[in-house]
Amino acid sequence: MVAREVRQFQPSGVLITEDLTKLLDTVARFIETGGTLAVDAKPDPPVGLDRVSYLRTPGPDWVSVLGLSATLSR
Repeated sequence: MVAREVRQFQPSGVLITEDLTKLLDTVARFIETGGTLAVDAKPDPPVGLDRVSYLRTPGPDWVSVLGLSATLSR
């Protein structure tokens, strides 16, 4: 049940991208099966202080902006 909620996460005003869908699916699989969940942040280009205000407003896909990815290992 929790895994389904994670997969269906749809915050108001936030663009759901393929990257976000993949991240949420990996988190949901972790909830279902356990194991080790690793989340990496590799923004390209790096997020500088000039872009911090961008992250405070609804709308940006933080997964893409921060270069987030998740891997699951058992």
